[in-house]
Amino acid sequence: MQINPHFQYAGPMHVADIRECYFYHVMDLPHVGTVGGAWDLRGRFDEYIGHADLAGKSVLDVGTAAGFLTFEAEKRGARVVSFDMDDKRRQHFLPYKGHICYEDKEKYYDQLNEGYVAWKKGYWFAHRALGSRASMYYGDIYNLPTLLGTFDVVIAGCIMMHLANPIQALESISRVSADKIIIIDTVDTNNQDTFAHLESRANDPGGHFIWFVFSIGLYREIFAMLGYDIVSCRSSPYTCNDYGGDRPTRDVVLTTITARRKI
Repeated sequence: MQINPHFQYAGPMHVADIRECYFYHVMDLPHVGTVGGAWDLRGRFDEYIGHADLAGKSVLDVGTAAGFLTFEAEKRGARVVSFDMDDKRRQHFLPYKGHICYEDKEKYYDQLNEGYVAWKKGYWFAHRALGSRASMYYGDIYNLPTLLGTFDVVIAGCIMMHLANPIQALESISRVSADKIIIIDTVDTNNQDTFAHLESRANDPGGHFIWFVFSIGLYREIFAMLGYDIVSCRSSPYTCNDYGGDRPTRDVVLTTITARRKI
């Protein structure tokens, strides 16, 4: 399908020093070595995306962070557009009284945006180091512009759990999807009922950025509303080295859902 080559993508950021960068995923960069991060998916990318064939495909990487999924997709022959939020004010948090995100929201967003620059620099540093040709768009996940074009494959890795309104995000994603949507997230795969449960608890303010776990039944219904069938659903543990920001390394079971547009 067609990526719009005339869309106004973000220009590259100049990064003078790798110490200015944050890498969400562990990556091996030429002439640098290993960098990052909270998640190490090296050697497991194909499993992570449900063994989708990306050769010659147009791919939208939703929530790219420092671009690991983008660059791995490129290695497999995909033409990729990376996407991430343009401002941390796009992100909503659970209302923990006593937490700065509740008591002084604007100050908290200002702090987050200062740190978010390092995420962006991590992407552009890796982009240059790897010789990437991917384009970058910063915007609003709830309102992805159709002027981006349409994509054979849209990948959203560990994004839905962080959204206050994941259903609206799926609707937005579907508008730029031509064939497959691949969601990787925490999912209740044992329940065919249509429900979501709150993941975080009142006694754990460190989880203020983790919202819902959907049942597979709910995903199935929402995808059906959008004109998709779930064609694959696979779960596997992945190691997270910074679960919640201040929590020990642990294995997190993630589920890869592949949904395909109905013909």
